[in-house]
Amino acid sequence: MLAKIDLYETFYYVAVLGSFSEAADQLCLTQSAVSQSIRKLELELGVSLFIRKSKKIQLTDYGEILIPHVKSALSELQAAELKIQNSIDSKKYVVRIGATETAFSYGLVDYLKEIQENNPHVRIQLVGTTSSNVLSMLLKKELNIAFVILPEQRTREEDYNEISFIKRQAIQDCFVVSKDYELQKNKKYALRELISEPFVSVSADNTVRAMIDDFFAKENLIFNPALTVNGMNQVLKLVENGLGIGIVPEALVKEKLQDGTLVKLALRAELQPRYMYLAYLRGAEDDIMSLRNLQKYSVSI
Repeated sequence: MLAKIDLYETFYYVAVLGSFSEAADQLCLTQSAVSQSIRKLELELGVSLFIRKSKKIQLTDYGEILIPHVKSALSELQAAELKIQNSIDSKKYVVRIGATETAFSYGLVDYLKEIQENNPHVRIQLVGTTSSNVLSMLLKKELNIAFVILPEQRTREEDYNEISFIKRQAIQDCFVVSKDYELQKNKKYALRELISEPFVSVSADNTVRAMIDDFFAKENLIFNPALTVNGMNQVLKLVENGLGIGIVPEALVKEKLQDGTLVKLALRAELQPRYMYLAYLRGAEDDIMSLRNLQKYSVSI
């Protein structure tokens, strides 16, 4: 080749657009740079490629000979670039991460950023559901890692022997009502005093529900919510509208407590804290801890 490919590219855009200024805009160059490139190509080839007549330009006979070959060559180069990019993409990996909705309030986004920074070859797929379902998917190897919210004793259950848990942080649940709900906001309640109130709760397949049931059972009470929904965000919407008492992670309602939308009820006995855990199948310790070799534990596209 007598000239660099960018000279031919400049020639192509000038020829197609019929304008040095429009070619300059398309290539993000100055008009002077475009003119210099065309002049350099003409000197390299030893022929004139354009006939310049005031503001109008047209191809010379030599330019007409050159243009179809340049077009073909640029198309071939673009096809090759696309093929290379597709080859690179085919070698990327997917890490499937399970997470509960509560995990988003407890550092999940920062963790995802950490994975992306340390593993640019990795694509992330998030699966959102309950902790029990997430752990079931993990055991079936449908997920690579998971963020789950559990009472500490649940991590020691026999069903989870194949899973390693890394404790991330404590999660304290609290009782909340809307600002207009008719309860004394400055009183410290015994649980028995609230049992006749309507409660809004997540369904029985959610891990926090078992903890709530146990909490009431210790006071010889039966937890029987008036409204049952699938997730904490639904609990919040109903509680905000004055439909009952909700039991939710305190961090999830921090802003609503600060702006007075919701009010936290004081209890004589508090719920035991739960914890957010990073969970993964045993055997992946070194890779998960470093966050730098997840490719081994991901699924090829």
